[in-house]
Amino acid sequence: MRAGIHSLWQEERGVSVVIGAMLMLLVVAAMWGTIQAFLVPDWNKDVEYEHLNIVHDDMMTFKSDVEDVALSGEPKSGNIHMGVRYPNRMFLANPGTGVAGSLTSQNVSVSIVYTIDALGNPTVNQTYNSNRISYEVQGTVDSPKVVYEHGVIIRDYGNASATTDEQELVIGDEIYIPVLTGNLTASSSMETESIALKPLSQSPGSSKLKSVVITIDTLYPAVWAQLLAGKSTAATTVSVNQTQSKIIITSTATRQIYFPGGEVITDALYAGVIRFSTEYVSKPVLIIGGGTGTTNLQGASINYVPMFESNRSQVENENQQFMPVAGTVSNFYVILNGSPGTNHWYTFVVRKNGANTPVTCTISGAATTGSDLTDSVSFAAGDYISIMVTPSAANPTGRLMLWTAQFSPSQ
Repeated sequence: MRAGIHSLWQEERGVSVVIGAMLMLLVVAAMWGTIQAFLVPDWNKDVEYEHLNIVHDDMMTFKSDVEDVALSGEPKSGNIHMGVRYPNRMFLANPGTGVAGSLTSQNVSVSIVYTIDALGNPTVNQTYNSNRISYEVQGTVDSPKVVYEHGVIIRDYGNASATTDEQELVIGDEIYIPVLTGNLTASSSMETESIALKPLSQSPGSSKLKSVVITIDTLYPAVWAQLLAGKSTAATTVSVNQTQSKIIITSTATRQIYFPGGEVITDALYAGVIRFSTEYVSKPVLIIGGGTGTTNLQGASINYVPMFESNRSQVENENQQFMPVAGTVSNFYVILNGSPGTNHWYTFVVRKNGANTPVTCTISGAATTGSDLTDSVSFAAGDYISIMVTPSAANPTGRLMLWTAQFSPSQ
C-alpha cells in the first residue's frame, strides 16, 4: 500500500512538470504574439518617423545646395534617402521589407511684367517655369509630403501645410526669385537617389526700369501668406491671392533685373535666381546694326544681312562677321521701308556661328517695325554673327531693311 502511494506521488509530480512546461510555452507564445501584433508595428513606426526626419534634413540640404549652386556657379550633387528598410528581428516577422519613397517634380510659373523707363514706356512680359520638388512616402504613419517650392521647404499634410523656414523672396525692396529648371525623372525607390544640380548663368537683363509686377504660382498660398505678412514697403507691395493661389509682388523701386539663362540639358536640375535690384549699374553699351542698303529683301528666299555693312545674300558666310570682343546682344530692332503686305511677313533672327539664337522678331501685315526686348544672346570673341531673314511662303513684298541692337561687352 505504501509503495502504491509513493508511486502515485511521483506520477503527480511528473504531471506538474509537464503542465508547468506547457504553461511556460503558452506564456512565451502569448508574449510573442503580443510583441508581433502590437510592438513590431510600433517599432516600425518609430523607424518610419526617424526616416521622415532624415528626409526633411535631406530636403533642407537640397534647398541649401540650390542656393549655393545659383550663387556660386559651381555644380553640386545631393542625396535623398528615398525609403527605409525595416530591421530584421530574431523570431519576429515584418509586414514587408520596408517602405519606398517617391520623388516628383511639377512646373511652377513665374510671370514678370516690367516697364522700361524709355520713350513710350514699353512693357515687356517674360515667363519662367521653375520646378516644385515633392517627396512622399506611403508607410504606416501619417507622413506629410516634403516639398521644395520657391526656396522654402514645406510639410504638406493634405488638409494643412506648414513650414519652419523663413522666406528670402523679398528683403526690403530687393527681390530674389529662385529658379529651378531642367529635368527630374519621377522615381520611387527604397534606395538613396542622387540629384545633380548645375548652375544657370547670370547676366544683366533689362535696366532703367520704372516698375515691375511679379506673379508666382503656388500650391501653398496660406503658407506664403504667413511668410510674406508685413513684407510690404512704401515702394514694394507683397500680397498673396489665396483664391487664385498666386504670390503677387509689385515694385516701383526695381531699376535692373538680372536674369538666369544658358543651355539646359535634361541630365540634371539647373539652379539660378532672378534678381530685381534697386541699383542700376551702368555698363558700357554699344549700338550695332546693319541693313540691306539699296537692295530689297527677296521675298522668295532666305536672306542673310551683315553687321555694319549694307548688303544681303542668300549665302550666309558671305555676310557673317567676327565679334571682336565677348559680350551680349539684346534689344533687337528691325525697320522696313514698307510693309510686307496683307497675310505676308518677314521673320528676323540673330544668328551665332550659323545657328539660330532666341533673339528674333517678326514684321507682318501692315507693320513696318519689329523688336525683341526680352531675349538676349552671349557671344565670345571670335564668334560669327549674322541676321537671317525668312519670308513667308506667299512671297511678301521686297523691302529695304535696317536693324540695330544693344551690345554689352563682357567685363
